[in-house]
Amino acid sequence: MEVRLEESSNRSQNTDEDNDDDVDNDEVVVRCGVGSYSTVKGPKMSPFDDRDDMDSYLHRFERYAELQNWRRDVWAVYLAALLKGKALDVYARLTPEQSKDYDVLKKALLKRYALTEEGYKAKFYDSKPEPGESPQQFITRLESYFMRWLDLAKVETSYEGVKALMVKERYLATCTKQLELFLRERALTRLEELGKLAEQYEDAHGAKAVVRQDKFQPTVSESPRRQRFNRGITRKSTSSELGKPVF
Repeated sequence: MEVRLEESSNRSQNTDEDNDDDVDNDEVVVRCGVGSYSTVKGPKMSPFDDRDDMDSYLHRFERYAELQNWRRDVWAVYLAALLKGKALDVYARLTPEQSKDYDVLKKALLKRYALTEEGYKAKFYDSKPEPGESPQQFITRLESYFMRWLDLAKVETSYEGVKALMVKERYLATCTKQLELFLRERALTRLEELGKLAEQYEDAHGAKAVVRQDKFQPTVSESPRRQRFNRGITRKSTSSELGKPVF
């Protein structure tokens, strides 16, 4: 499947009824097969580049589409005209019916670029300020990652919803990988359901299959500097107990 943009050669000759929302649009030529083409009006936007952030690009595309008053059933075709590289490969691997559904295409693209619930959680916890990024900009970016995490986790943006998410994540961090995967696959949002399923798993597999046996598992709030400091104290204490000099 080939998708490309071509400048309209007769844009100045558009009729009034074609000219409502398309003044900034190009013709999108979609090749559906050998010798088969379909031409529709599409967006005049810069194509997606793999160096771009896919989530930000899709957000910008949606804003543009809404401002242009496009029907949602043509969004997928318009977006496809702006994709290239592995993003275009995602579109090409969809079935003909799926390729017409913008929500399906968006979900597939976000998954391909690891912009899933787990992906945004990792971004929220692992992100660091970028060169030239101000503290306020970094905080805004973290807030964006957190809100996308909540949205994809289907969590209510309320105190109770966020509390349940935090408690669930802390509990899952103590579970074995097998139990963690078992619970995450079920996309639970209520703590009561989480506890009930975990107990059923424990009854079936035994207590050792529930609690993770990591030798050293720092908490999320413990900074790398603090971890090094604590390990240094432990080494010094051990050396002192053995009567060895401490350096």
